[in-house]
Amino acid sequence: MSTDATKDKNNYFWILDQNRFLYAPSRSLIERSAVARQLSKEELAVVEKERVCSNVTWIPGGAPYIADKVVVDGELEDFPGNNLFNMYKPPRPLSENADAAKADFWLDLGKHIFGAEDLERLLDCLAFKVQFPGRKINRGFVLGSKEHGIGKDAFVVATKRAVGSANWRVKSATGVLRGIEKDFTPFLQSTILQISEVHELGEKRFGFYDSMKDWMAAPPDYITIADKNVKEHPILNAVLVLMTSNHLTDGFFVPPEDRRVDYIWSLVSKGDLSKLTKLESKVYWDDYFDRLNNRGGAEHVAAFLRARDLSKFKPGAEPPKTEAWKQAVSINRPAGNADLNDLLDKMSHDWVFITGEICLRPPALTLAQIQRHKHCPRDLAKLIDDPGKRRTVSHRLASADYVSFDSDTAQGYWNINGHRHVIYVDSALTPAERQDAAEALIRAEEMSAEERSRPPYTTATGAAPEEDFA
Repeated sequence: MSTDATKDKNNYFWILDQNRFLYAPSRSLIERSAVARQLSKEELAVVEKERVCSNVTWIPGGAPYIADKVVVDGELEDFPGNNLFNMYKPPRPLSENADAAKADFWLDLGKHIFGAEDLERLLDCLAFKVQFPGRKINRGFVLGSKEHGIGKDAFVVATKRAVGSANWRVKSATGVLRGIEKDFTPFLQSTILQISEVHELGEKRFGFYDSMKDWMAAPPDYITIADKNVKEHPILNAVLVLMTSNHLTDGFFVPPEDRRVDYIWSLVSKGDLSKLTKLESKVYWDDYFDRLNNRGGAEHVAAFLRARDLSKFKPGAEPPKTEAWKQAVSINRPAGNADLNDLLDKMSHDWVFITGEICLRPPALTLAQIQRHKHCPRDLAKLIDDPGKRRTVSHRLASADYVSFDSDTAQGYWNINGHRHVIYVDSALTPAERQDAAEALIRAEEMSAEERSRPPYTTATGAAPEEDFA
């Protein structure tokens, strides 16, 4: 049944890149034929001509209609005459009964699960996303515990009302991984994204971490997503990622160089609930969710987060390296790293021989050099040979404080003897020193066969791969 709202042309916009109308009250994209049954031909023509947006976007806190702007190369720029439609839906206003002082039931649970110190950091970040939904926090969280059912999800879900149900999403780790692999990530269009059941992902854990790292920090200020019914479009990178897990030893991969993951690990068990309440477990949880959903608890939590003092909070600060973070790094450190570090020590002798520069380890190297070295472990050489597993070697190099150094070409590869290579450099080098090291490496690699035949640079496993992709 048609309503006055659906027959009002002022509720419609024409979206160029979607080739459809957008119905503003519901943020729905609708085919022209359906809208034609609501508006007259004259009204359709007016919308298509005068109410035009080039793209949809998602900018938390922004107005629905954004005039004279365009998103180009990950930045929002001035562009007179170009308009965007913001798909963000703000949370509903709080009820007049919302009372921050009545959020104690929720805070008591959080303190019980995470402890006072860790909870304070988490509360600051949650409150910041409520008060400033369009600003980025340069960190994400892993909220873990050995046992299931201690209340991590029950605590996190209470923030849904504060940010708005349209801006709060929960996705399993395997579901997120499938989205990454298919380049289909609509769940990033959220103020808070909870990724549940983070567990051992095998070789995919490296790509999973790389994606999390990109989502946990800005830049990029804008990222591109695609949805089932919405073509690829830019959104503001404003999501706060909360991962929950029951796997410390085989859960989320964290490399030693990480500066974005705030790891909070709870030591409580389900049996410890008696320390929080005298009620039996089932009675406690029934009362908790009844209070949250039916007795105004969600309103009180939202009021608390809106009122929290953030004058000392720094959204760009690096999170602390908690004991749980250190354990995760230690456990996730590949066993082969010891062999790699031994190999790097030996490769320093080659660098001295070739360049005359004394060093403790080579300032620059390629995977091809590692693979052909006479002391390269067989399993490491096999990883380099396998394009699907070569990323593992890059992560091992990162844990040894080597980072890739791009050339000034479009793809960033270096041309060495007519083949493309990634050059890795010691992360402690300055930009100028990295350039010098890369150039010295190339000169060394292009030495004559007679010079290369001199020890100790004699190769042991044959010629380098034709292409060296990280």
